[in-house]
Amino acid sequence: KGQLYVKLNRATKLTDKDLFGKSDPFIEMWLEKAYKQRSKDTKGLNPIFDQTFCFYVRPGQNKLYIRAVDKDTFRNDKIGD
Repeated sequence: KGQLYVKLNRATKLTDKDLFGKSDPFIEMWLEKAYKQRSKDTKGLNPIFDQTFCFYVRPGQNKLYIRAVDKDTFRNDKIGD
């Protein structure tokens, strides 16, 4: 039981999933059985986020999941885990 602070600085060399090369990446993070947190939207394949997230950790939560996603109008594309 406690708090976990995660500092998200930047991502580099993300895969381009858009047809026109205009990626809008964001990052999703979550602990097992917990609320998902999301970074702000950015532009480009080497985005700078400069955000800090706080997770309240409960017993049994021992994995932090992180996923990069490209925001699209109709469907978001997973870039990587």
